[in-house]
Amino acid sequence: MDIAGIVDEVGTDVSTGVKMGDAVMGMVVPKGAHGAYTHAGGSASLEQDRDTLTRADLGLPVVLLTRGWEPPTGELADFLDDARHSLPANTDIVLLPLAADDQTALVDGALLAQWQRFVDRHRPVRLCRP
Repeated sequence: MDIAGIVDEVGTDVSTGVKMGDAVMGMVVPKGAHGAYTHAGGSASLEQDRDTLTRADLGLPVVLLTRGWEPPTGELADFLDDARHSLPANTDIVLLPLAADDQTALVDGALLAQWQRFVDRHRPVRLCRP
């Protein structure tokens, strides 16, 4: 799975050559020490979501892909609260809302503004912007 966007924030404790405004892309490699992906929410139980958070504690950023064409839900807010309390304090949590017409594109315009307002209420969660 590939992701891409513009860096809108770099944490103060992050050592990287990437700076704000840089165009970046990434790839999820589901094996080894490079990260992995798993499913949460939807039809998953709260216990399954908590298990997902336990397995996500890899010392790596957590990127949540979500249906950007749907409004943010209370269930997502609850999951983010659980994530902030379950994961180490320095874990980056990034929301990546995908567009409906192209499962690899990010939302933009009014939908992006809606997601930004949601993220602003759930700091330190960040939004991956196109």
